[in-house]
Amino acid sequence: MNEAAPLAQRLLAAQLRIIIGESPQGVAAPALLGAISAALVWESAPRLPLVLTLSCLLLTLSVWLFFYREFKRSGIADADADRWARRTFWKTLAHGLCWGVYSLIAFPASPTYQSLLVAFMYGLVAGGVVVDGPHFKIFTAFALPTLLPVVVRCFVEGTTVSIASGAAGLVGVGQSLFAALSSSRVNEQAILARFENQALLEELEKQKEQALEARSRAEAANREKSRFLAAASHDLRQPMHALRLFASAALSSPSDAERRLIVERIDASVGSLSALFDSLLEVSRLDAGALEPRLGTLRLQPLLAELLAEHASAAYERGLTLRVRARDLDVRTDAVLLGRLLRNLLSNSLRYTERGGVLLSCRRRGNKARLEVWDTGVGIPPELQTQVFDEFFQIGNAERDRRKGVGLGLSIVARIAALLGYAVEVTSRVGRGSRFAVELPLHDAPESEKALRHLPSDGALFGVLVVVLDDEPEILAAMSLWLRQYGCHVIAAESLDQARALLGAEGAPPQLLITDYRLRGGETGMNAARALRAELDPDLPVLLITGDSGVDISGAGLRLLKKPVSREQLEQAMLELL
Repeated sequence: MNEAAPLAQRLLAAQLRIIIGESPQGVAAPALLGAISAALVWESAPRLPLVLTLSCLLLTLSVWLFFYREFKRSGIADADADRWARRTFWKTLAHGLCWGVYSLIAFPASPTYQSLLVAFMYGLVAGGVVVDGPHFKIFTAFALPTLLPVVVRCFVEGTTVSIASGAAGLVGVGQSLFAALSSSRVNEQAILARFENQALLEELEKQKEQALEARSRAEAANREKSRFLAAASHDLRQPMHALRLFASAALSSPSDAERRLIVERIDASVGSLSALFDSLLEVSRLDAGALEPRLGTLRLQPLLAELLAEHASAAYERGLTLRVRARDLDVRTDAVLLGRLLRNLLSNSLRYTERGGVLLSCRRRGNKARLEVWDTGVGIPPELQTQVFDEFFQIGNAERDRRKGVGLGLSIVARIAALLGYAVEVTSRVGRGSRFAVELPLHDAPESEKALRHLPSDGALFGVLVVVLDDEPEILAAMSLWLRQYGCHVIAAESLDQARALLGAEGAPPQLLITDYRLRGGETGMNAARALRAELDPDLPVLLITGDSGVDISGAGLRLLKKPVSREQLEQAMLELL
């Protein structure tokens, strides 16, 4: 049943399926009666008109069989009901006209035979009630042209018997139309009742499926709750057990040094408990729908700079690099929730990365900002890339080592992403690392806000890969320190060859070159800029710093600053070049 089709079309299609489905008997009976009646009037009726009329009659019956064959092959779609109705109407009208013409050709001279002919034609129409009755308009297309010609001919004949026969035929017309109308209404009601029954059955099936699905969800939620509580109770018992042991040891410890060590370990266990409770509380609040997103316009660079500063020391302690590369984009999101999502992704990547580093990137893709967290960690097997978002699930931590976390970070990420309407994409290769990505809708900032971004501002330069060339180690160190304070990734070199080597190890092209004019060995910053542009990027922005007054940079496509250079001048020049 096609619920999308209007009820009238569905009803019409059902009526036509009944009419055309009766085609075999609707063809056989007229063909047999036509042959018998033709044999009876063969000697008295004009041959040629009779043969032509019977041929037309057989042609309409053949068309009827063709329709039936098409119907059996492809059926009647609800949307195609109107086309089938037009075809059926015109075929039925042609069939009725053939019988009407036949009755005029075969009209006998004898009043008795005239009565028999009227009765014969009425029998045809009465039989048509069975075949065409489900649709009143189609029935009338057959009944009226079949019976009215012989009725009119009887009245024209003018004898008492013929007039009586005509009157009887006229009554037959009325009676057959009434019978067809009643049949049509009964069929219509039966079809509509069938539609209602089908709708009820489908609704019951739908409700049954929904009930089964709800039961399945409830059972799955119950299993998840049991697993969640089992894992949570285990992770809560571990620090509680450690606290009890430490407390017992503190009571019996003879020295202050031992007590101090025990207190530190107690503090660490309390910290583990606090972190676990915080994570459990956040999961519970997200599941309970207690957090509502507060959407607004967020500039991503300051947030990413803050995340870089927060996680830099953790990366340094593990001997990892932590870098940010991002475009200055505005998005529409909840700043607090997005910050939690990215913090959990960064913490997860740092925790599972032993060598290499972590990269947080932001780029534009169409009308969205794409945030990605890359790491060179252990990687995730394909079959576990969905499971890592389950509570307390951890790869390679069957012993539940709390130093590897408690397995709630990615679960919180999945819940926050669902709350904000984002999809978290995971791409990973075992032993090579992982990439987590989310896409956020962009928000166009007003021109007044965009203009302010060209002014010096903390966080505006973070993530930029800068090559610094200077043969003075003190200046090189000071410049590198200042750039790193702004979140830049710095490659510091005292010569062009050293810069090439460091860039080769880095594996990524620089976004900016800052070089002193005079370099070691008679080399100049202009020559170094030409070389790096030729090798890496012809559009590489270059900032040339010099204390010489006669330096000519015309036509070189460089930005020149004269020593001494203030911090504000340098930052402004970098912002303009980038």
